Amino acid sequence: MMKAKYKKYYDALKGKNFSSGISKMSSAVDATETGIAQMQSSMSASGWTELGAMTINNTTIPNMVLDVRMIKSNITGALTQAVTKVTELVSQLTELESLENEKDALGEKWTYTEGGSHTQSEVSSHNNKIDELERKITEKESACDGVIEAINGIKVEMVKPSINITSVAADNSVLTKDDTSTAATVSDGSIASKKAAFLGSVDDPKNYDTVPANFRNMRKTMQLFDNTTGEIIQDHGTIHLKPGETRVITVKLPTNTGMIQEIHRTTADGNGAYRSGNIVTAKSDVDPDPNVIDYVNYKSWSNHWPKNRAGLHNNSYDWVITAKADGSVQCSQTCEYTTSVSKGGNMKAMINLNVVVSS
Repeated sequence: MMKAKYKKYYDALKGKNFSSGISKMSSAVDATETGIAQMQSSMSASGWTELGAMTINNTTIPNMVLDVRMIKSNITGALTQAVTKVTELVSQLTELESLENEKDALGEKWTYTEGGSHTQSEVSSHNNKIDELERKITEKESACDGVIEAINGIKVEMVKPSINITSVAADNSVLTKDDTSTAATVSDGSIASKKAAFLGSVDDPKNYDTVPANFRNMRKTMQLFDNTTGEIIQDHGTIHLKPGETRVITVKLPTNTGMIQEIHRTTADGNGAYRSGNIVTAKSDVDPDPNVIDYVNYKSWSNHWPKNRAGLHNNSYDWVITAKADGSVQCSQTCEYTTSVSKGGNMKAMINLNVVVSS
């Protein structure tokens, strides 16, 4: 029988549709933004030029725009992550229930008795099936715990986009553009500062969280930083590119598996193209030289080490994604690394990213 902890989650979540609420909220935010744009356009076209009108047009409305975008970017983004994780959790719990039912159907373990109703071979086979199911159940429970931990770790950071208010006021058409259009108005300094705060120092203990007791078996996830927009992207997040565009995404390793010692494996070395190479290709970069792209893979089938190994003592590396043609694809990164508690063995963390390429 499924443990009460998992049964509670399963009964509360199965069959529920949470995504429709996010869609309604996103539509409401978009409608608000459009309404603000129309209001500013009307004011700009009118003959009212008093100081109050200028203040409203050049300061009040642009600030309202940033507030709306902050809500859309942070709250709806967090809700989308939560819904994705809930869907994943329900799937894991469904599989767990199936394993539990299969185990329950087998009953208790048998004890061989000479002359009994079951041969020694039958008893051994029966008990082995139970042992295997118990192993799978333990693994599935660990996977569920990992998803639950990820859901609990989702944060809403109400950070207003670093956009020059003057540029927003000067062109009211920016109000109706896609969020990615704000990238050009975000200053490099702001992005660099946000990135530095996001990554922290690999050698600073304050940048690490407590290591859970089940750190070896829990699902280890990473985070992403978009160096073009300054956006922090969680697992299963989405970026939008145009054909021919190259985007550098920085991958941050987990903070709850000990202090990072060395990166030993990254995916996307340039040889793969993520299912459909005509949509995107990608490379990993662990070299600190911005003019050199190099990856690492300790596996025997690759055994590639960068010429400059200084970049391996790091809590992050770059993921260089190039869009080829219209389409969408799910990309992923798997990183293996050593930490202060890994005792020489490699930890393994993963993250998924949806890439939409559109002209």
